[in-house]
Amino acid sequence: MKKLALIFSASLLVITLVFASIMFAFGFTNGSFSIASTLVASYFSAWYFYKEHTRQPTKHELNTFSLFSVVGIWITSFIIAIPVIALVIPTNESTQLLSIVTSKFFIIAFVVGGLVLSLIYYLVIRWAFSWFVKLLEKKAISA
Repeated sequence: MKKLALIFSASLLVITLVFASIMFAFGFTNGSFSIASTLVASYFSAWYFYKEHTRQPTKHELNTFSLFSVVGIWITSFIIAIPVIALVIPTNESTQLLSIVTSKFFIIAFVVGGLVLSLIYYLVIRWAFSWFVKLLEKKAISA
């Protein structure tokens, strides 16, 4: 399942960069595409899983994949955020940002928010992965 989580994370990174480029090209400055990217990455992982196993994942496999994928989402987010902060935000503002980020209130809010977001992502990935495998299984049976 670690291999699938790596496939998920790599596809999430590529898809997120593609969506961001498209939004930037069309001049959209606001908008979130993280759940859409997560769903597409879940499809790629489900396709790869079904190609190898031709069955539904067990509960243990589903839990393991979902947990590793949430870790992959956080790693991917930091991979994207660090260059954006370094290249886009002016130096004086990044210094102010650093002082805010190191405050106790921000750390507590980040941890609580991170836990809530992680739970949401975990549930979305778990549902999407199993649903996509079911769709692939139905498609294989009907073909």
